[in-house]
Amino acid sequence: MMNKEDLIEKYFTDTLSNEERILFDKLLQNDQEFKDEFIFQKELKQSIAHPQRETIKKTLQGFEDNLNRKK
Repeated sequence: MMNKEDLIEKYFTDTLSNEERILFDKLLQNDQEFKDEFIFQKELKQSIAHPQRETIKKTLQGFEDNLNRKK
């Protein structure tokens, strides 16, 4: 059986095989510890990504503002 942490990582990188996806879904439904770890990692990734999105938005807005000023 594949390591549960590897399954979660493969989920986030969208590299689960069909068999691994079935196992992942079963574990998510039937293994509370697995589910808790998955939710933790998902929320962690989202909290890291959010500030990066805001930074990118501000940078792009700055580019757009500069372009509009040059018109």
